[in-house]
Amino acid sequence: GLVGCSCGGQICKCDATGQVNGNSDVGGLVGCDSGGKVSTCYTTGQVNGTSDVGGLVGCNSGGTISNCYATGQVNGTNNVGGLVGYSSSGTISNCYATGPVNETIEYGDLVGLGTCGTMNNVDAGWPVSSADPRGGSDGRRGCSPPHHHNTTRLAPHPLTAASPAPSPTF
Repeated sequence: GLVGCSCGGQICKCDATGQVNGNSDVGGLVGCDSGGKVSTCYTTGQVNGTSDVGGLVGCNSGGTISNCYATGQVNGTNNVGGLVGYSSSGTISNCYATGPVNETIEYGDLVGLGTCGTMNNVDAGWPVSSADPRGGSDGRRGCSPPHHHNTTRLAPHPLTAASPAPSPTF
C-alpha cells in the first residue's frame, strides 16, 4: 500500500491502485492505522496476505476511517475484510467495499474481525468465499460486541466490477 504503519497520523485524499502482497497487517492503502485518521481515500488493487488483511486498511486500532472505499479482491487466511481486516474500536463512516473476499478462518465482506467500534453508513456488496463452516456474507459478519451500527446497509451494493465506483472528489 501507500503507508506501512500510521501512528496517530492523517492520511487524506489519496489512492492506491497496485497489487499489495504481505504477511500480516496488509492493506491496499495502510497496513496498520493506530489512532489515526484515513479519509477520502480509495483503493482498486488486489490485496494478498496471511493475517489482518483489508482492501483499504489491514489493522485499524482506534482510528477513524471515513469517506473511503475499496474495490479490489482481498485474499488471506485470518481476519480478512473487503475494507478492513481487523478493527479494534475506532469509527468507520461513509465507506464501502465491493471486491470479492477469499479467506479460510475469520472474515467479513466489510470488516474481517474485531470489536469494530462504531460503523455509520457503511456497505459491502460482494460475496465471501470462505472455508469457514459458518459461511455467509454480511457486512458485520466479523464484528464482535460491543459494536454500534447506524444506517448500515447489508444488501448487495449496486456497483459491480463492470460499473466501478467513481473516484472521490478531492
